Amino acid sequence: MGELTGRGWAFPGRDIVVRDGIVHLWGTVWSSDQLDAMRIASENMPGVKGMEDHTIPYPIMPGI
Repeated sequence: MGELTGRGWAFPGRDIVVRDGIVHLWGTVWSSDQLDAMRIASENMPGVKGMEDHTIPYPIMPGI
């Protein structure tokens, strides 16, 4: 959490949950580059075994 908190692309509007070494990313992302940055930062932290993406792209389109 400390590593990602200092990153402008990691907060606000996103939730990060770590359970059993797996980082779960929730919330909205503006671009695939932003998601890639969060994934890379998460996976390079000591003790992290993997990352699961639960994010949705912004803008959120009703009915899609």
